[in-house]
Amino acid sequence: KENQYSKGVKIFQSLYLKAQGKYIAFCEGDDYWIDENKLQLQIDLLESHPEYSASTHNEIVVDVSGNPYSEEYQAIYREKTDRILDKTFIYNFCKVAHTASFVYRSSLYAEMSKDCWNAYFDIKANGDMKMSALFLANGKVYHFARDMACYRFVNSGTDSWSSPVSYTHLTLPTNSRV
Repeated sequence: KENQYSKGVKIFQSLYLKAQGKYIAFCEGDDYWIDENKLQLQIDLLESHPEYSASTHNEIVVDVSGNPYSEEYQAIYREKTDRILDKTFIYNFCKVAHTASFVYRSSLYAEMSKDCWNAYFDIKANGDMKMSALFLANGKVYHFARDMACYRFVNSGTDSWSSPVSYTHLTLPTNSRV
């Protein structure tokens, strides 16, 4: 009934602790999935490839009204072919995809120590950037070059995307597990 995030409640942490299952997928309230086979495709991939920590896919970037942005703008967020991403990818691109495309192994967070868990959530970066770093630090990420969701990008007004954020450098841990 009330926006808990605006009250300082750390939504992801509280929801994650309630999540059950081998895999986790996100669809934030302003985004939406458009492929009825999305979850099955991504989970099948993860089931057959234990070396992957997550799978992602292309998304159509839409405005506040749900209208697609220009083809030139879309190209920034979409791959032409399926790709396998490793940790070298993060050094050049900051994130692998938006959260509406993520399906990942729940064990990535379950295996974190309490100190690591707290430090992870204190990092001042968007969730999709932090999660991308976590996924790539713990394995490869398979990216489907298939539109399976719409990501709503709002670039004006008083919304969660309008505040300026600066990312100077993101360092991956040297060990294979976070």
